[in-house]
Amino acid sequence: MLHRDWIRTASNRLVLDPGIPDVRDWITSIVAEVVMHYPVDGVQFDDYFYAETADSPLNDSQTFRAWGQGFASKADWRRHNAQQLIEQVSRTIKQLKPQVEFGVSPAGVWRNLSHDAAGSDTRGAAAYDEAYADTRRWVQQGLYRSRRSSTGLSPPQAARYNVLAHWWANVVKPTHNAALYRRRALEGRRAVAHRAGLDSTGRRAGIAKADRPERVHAGHRRHYSVSVLGKLP
Repeated sequence: MLHRDWIRTASNRLVLDPGIPDVRDWITSIVAEVVMHYPVDGVQFDDYFYAETADSPLNDSQTFRAWGQGFASKADWRRHNAQQLIEQVSRTIKQLKPQVEFGVSPAGVWRNLSHDAAGSDTRGAAAYDEAYADTRRWVQQGLYRSRRSSTGLSPPQAARYNVLAHWWANVVKPTHNAALYRRRALEGRRAVAHRAGLDSTGRRAGIAKADRPERVHAGHRRHYSVSVLGKLP
């Protein structure tokens, strides 16, 4: 391994520390190589910017000491690091091939209304507070052209699907240049039931309709129709 000093561990995962500028540069260079040499339509990032749990925190204290001067808290510094990475990747893709889309699919909840007046009426895990990803800001700044809303199948009392879908549609709408895609994972009914606290049939309105087309408003200009092929097993 060439750069062991870039690697941290958290939640039984090996994690590239995004607080290290060379790490952000390396990730950007990989994206640039793919965009330049392969006929891709877009680049999609998932939501693991800072992957950790209370039982297994990401040990980036040394990185914070080296690069965190001028920030009021480690949380603000981490959000800055994620912001820098998204800005670099977005700028690089636009410079190389403006027609290639860049998208991110973080957790559905940006912030909960109980913590921020601009947040959604939910009580789920928030990307801003737990993954240190200010995803709403990225949309508002036009840093990516598509946002895949991974709302998941959380218990309805924590993060209702329709609440999040409408909340993100309202965030995207004023931008004119961003698209919103909602997605739901196809899983076996027993797995869904186990995660969502349902009975073994997994039948609830939100799941029963998963194989029906749904229309997603994205800005003022377009609608995207998404249908799930096949039935839940």
